[in-house]
Amino acid sequence: MEGADNSKNKILMIVIVAMLVILLVAVVFIAIMLLRMPDGSEQGGSAAAAVDLRPDQLELIEFSQPISTNIRGETGTTHVIRTGFIVAVDRTQGRDSNDAIALLSESDSIMRSVALHVVRGRTFEELSHPEAMALLEQDLLDQLRIEFSTNLIHRVMVDGNWFLD
Repeated sequence: MEGADNSKNKILMIVIVAMLVILLVAVVFIAIMLLRMPDGSEQGGSAAAAVDLRPDQLELIEFSQPISTNIRGETGTTHVIRTGFIVAVDRTQGRDSNDAIALLSESDSIMRSVALHVVRGRTFEELSHPEAMALLEQDLLDQLRIEFSTNLIHRVMVDGNWFLD
């Protein structure tokens, strides 16, 4: 009888140890996969910069003309903003880069429309904030990436000579 109990205990211990080893391997595998996953910033939704590229790895596409639009003030006043934009596209991805550059170069009116939509969503007070230009650039970058379904748009730069009336 005792021999049967010892045998059952040994089998139970082996099963428990095997399950613990399998569980440990699964935890290590999941941890490795999580460490290798991109953090999401390359998908265009975050303020974190993607891989830094040298200037010679970027194609700069300037809007054909600055955009001008009215924006509202919190006190009910209206102001005018006029600024230009430059879109920097990653040139390091071969044919995908060439396709994105060609599409964006031919889509000035769409890019201007997206920029107008982003700017019109701001108030005078928001655009007067010291970090307004950086926030505007990031929001426009995110919207252009969505509009054109590409993460090859590396950066958007706002002309520093914008004026508010």
